[in-house]
Amino acid sequence: MKTFSQIEAILRSHEKRFRKARLFVLGAAAIWLSVSIAALLLGSAGFFSRAGGLGTGLILVAFATAAAIRQTYQLDLLKALILVLRAEHIGTPPLSLPERDHHLELVERLIARSDRRSALVRAFDVGITLTATLQWAFGDLAANYLFFCGSDSC
Repeated sequence: MKTFSQIEAILRSHEKRFRKARLFVLGAAAIWLSVSIAALLLGSAGFFSRAGGLGTGLILVAFATAAAIRQTYQLDLLKALILVLRAEHIGTPPLSLPERDHHLELVERLIARSDRRSALVRAFDVGITLTATLQWAFGDLAANYLFFCGSDSC
């Protein structure tokens, strides 16, 4: 069994993984936006539309990766909570009530933070995936109408 300090260190390492996952998601969105802007600068409505397909694919992969990291984190939080409640540690004395409350409070705070982040990530996921998919489907029409020739086809 792990001690509470080891469990807290594992949970803190997940925080670093969360930051990397965020960077991965932002990187995918940046690539999508860069390719889309490049297509507009090149004057290619078809390329702009295809950039939406690239964006949809990149963003779905990025969010799947972030979801896997979040799921691993939440599983480790659950394991930590079980250990706190059972307080069975090899080579350590049973926890006093204040120690137990402190560790339970830490796990509760980490779960609440994870839930808040999960809600934000889901909203961002839906918004960007919808936008990139609409770009993929209708991007050539929108680009022609708004940027190139004032009608849906040039």
